[in-house]
Amino acid sequence: MTSGGFLNRFMPKPRLKFVDGLRGVAALVVAAGHVLGMVGPDRPVIPIWKADALGLVLWPWTFGGPAVWLFIMLSGFTLYWTEESRRLGSRGATPFRVYWQRRFWRILPTYYAALAFGAVVVLGFGWMLLDPSPSLMTYEPVTLGGVLSHLFMVHNLDPAWRTQIVPPLWSIAVEMQLYLLFPLLFILRRKLTVYGVAAGLVLVSFALNQVASFPVFELVEWFVVGAILAHVLRRRQVHAKVALVVALTALAIGFARVPTLSGRIEQGVWLVAFAALIAWMFARGDRKNLLESKPALWLGARSYSLYAVHFPVALLCWSLVGRLDLSRVEYIIGIAVFGMGVSLAAASASYRWIEVPSLEKSRLVGGGKASSAAPNSNTK
Repeated sequence: MTSGGFLNRFMPKPRLKFVDGLRGVAALVVAAGHVLGMVGPDRPVIPIWKADALGLVLWPWTFGGPAVWLFIMLSGFTLYWTEESRRLGSRGATPFRVYWQRRFWRILPTYYAALAFGAVVVLGFGWMLLDPSPSLMTYEPVTLGGVLSHLFMVHNLDPAWRTQIVPPLWSIAVEMQLYLLFPLLFILRRKLTVYGVAAGLVLVSFALNQVASFPVFELVEWFVVGAILAHVLRRRQVHAKVALVVALTALAIGFARVPTLSGRIEQGVWLVAFAALIAWMFARGDRKNLLESKPALWLGARSYSLYAVHFPVALLCWSLVGRLDLSRVEYIIGIAVFGMGVSLAAASASYRWIEVPSLEKSRLVGGGKASSAAPNSNTK
């Protein structure tokens, strides 16, 4: 057993490939939603039974919000799983300095490269850009406060800064702030248990948000549920069929966009859906699924780069496609093929030339070993 409780003797292999596949799908949903969203006007958020034929075709790509929530849950899950695996492997706890150096190498190079690329597109090529749908116009105006806040990764704290330059990068700032809380799950779990620490973090964050004028540890509940899930799955056997039924039921409710379910209730539905989905895939053990196929793993490896760079790429692609004399459907097809193709190419370039070297640097911190194989990331 460990300080966190008894271990499951049926525990699967240390590397959970389906996590990479989930990241790939989440990044694809966010990227495709923004690429397709370049074609205005904005489509209203409505229940599925009120959608027209075109709306049904575009429906799978309109859930960027839940995809971001899934990213945060997977971040908490993989960080906890990786740290506990390290301790079970008799390598001891990760020193705090090493933990942060690894987080910096993992996140910052790709983040700053995407931010610089976005600044070049928005400021340097702003004269040639075409306006996307109104909901995606938040990348400007660019202010000094917005630039500085992005450099220090606090732009999510002010609505005026939050989505400047490269809008999707707001969640990277949220994730970096949540990393501050992660060590507490291991430091305090001997006295409070993991569940007590997680509940305390959520309650303290909730209390602080009642008095603060900016969001404090945004989406913390998703992060700690991911960590708890990793803790539980290592110690308990999950009935795969039950987990699958729960996952499918919650996913159906979430995708249907039932009008009465909004705000915190909507997040709760998706939280249950994703937690049950992860539990089901975990319970399957070594049995492969589509999320462990080569295309899914290829996309998963590049998910962080795709998430970071796709928006400025989409702006450039729309500046070309949007000038053609096409019908609305033809615009959608054109931007889907061209925009997603270029986004995937840019993500592959970012992964090869920026992400892989930074991942190797991360592995070398604290005396780790470099790997010649493609790294299995533990964040986006």
